[in-house]
Amino acid sequence: MGIAIFTRQQVEELVQFCKKHNKTQFFLAKDQGLYIGQTVGSQKNNDFENNIQYANGCDPKLDDDEWWDNSRDIAGGDDFGEHLPLGTIEKTLADNSWKNLKVKITETELTFIV
Repeated sequence: MGIAIFTRQQVEELVQFCKKHNKTQFFLAKDQGLYIGQTVGSQKNNDFENNIQYANGCDPKLDDDEWWDNSRDIAGGDDFGEHLPLGTIEKTLADNSWKNLKVKITETELTFIV
């Protein structure tokens, strides 16, 4: 397993989206890529919105044939989704010195590093 990297801008955009929609959690998921995000509404009601931020090298739309291997190298072969408190990433924004948020992923834990 490995380390997923997200830019400060990605984290800021996700936190703003969550605050706008009064969400207190976000998710980290691996399926069609590796990403953090949040969703609101429903497609049935035509009010669905989402904010998805892909880890560096793990976006199927940008990373062509590499996203699958990169996602698997970082987070293992199984798909997963983990809901986490927004404070986990929101509090990191108070420190202006970092440019990338790193998420160390092991079989048993997630560690957030700035």
